[in-house]
Amino acid sequence: FTNDAGATFNDLNASGYSIYNPFGGTFTFANAGQYVKSTTGTSYVSVPFTNTGAVVAQAGNLAFGDVFTNSGGTITVAGGNLSFSFGLEVGSGTLAGSGTVTGNVTAGGLVSPGTSPGQLTIAGNLQLLNTSRTLFELGGAALGTGYDFLQVTGTATLGGNLDVTFVNGFSAAVQPTDTFTLLSASSRLGTFLNAPTSGLRIFTTDGLGSFEVNYTSSALTLS
Repeated sequence: FTNDAGATFNDLNASGYSIYNPFGGTFTFANAGQYVKSTTGTSYVSVPFTNTGAVVAQAGNLAFGDVFTNSGGTITVAGGNLSFSFGLEVGSGTLAGSGTVTGNVTAGGLVSPGTSPGQLTIAGNLQLLNTSRTLFELGGAALGTGYDFLQVTGTATLGGNLDVTFVNGFSAAVQPTDTFTLLSASSRLGTFLNAPTSGLRIFTTDGLGSFEVNYTSSALTLS
């Protein structure tokens, strides 16, 4: 099945379905447009899936039971959840949104937790390659609702660059005493390239403020 650029495959199944081949041969799903999971329940994709377009989980759970290859595409959790039996290699593409991604994740492109803002949970390990960029938006003082939060149930291995920006006019309201826990994990390895040690300061991408970056064995905080 090929979902062309400009097309939308709208998954409306409420009780789950399987793209399943009991007869042999090689079946694949190639998505160059949008694949949208828009109802409750679980949908199973049980053949190799290649994404050069956009996969969007708006509701329920979209479960990939075979190899998922992301070739510059965008993967967004927007009210639903995603699971990857073979893990998720984001490659040079984008992983964004609020919800849960189940499976080990490796990213070399953009990781953007939250939906201006919100919380993204990785139920597994997370590895951020040195080509990656991780973006957090600060729009208030409350974790996960005022500012973006990334939770990793396993090990978070940091790399690439850390980007922080203000949203919703929060640059005018932020206080010098405010602190922000951007990431929490069962354990943390590595650091970001633009903040290689605790105590260093980075500027927001919009140039409206700067923050001190601090690492612990299981968290990343700004002050």
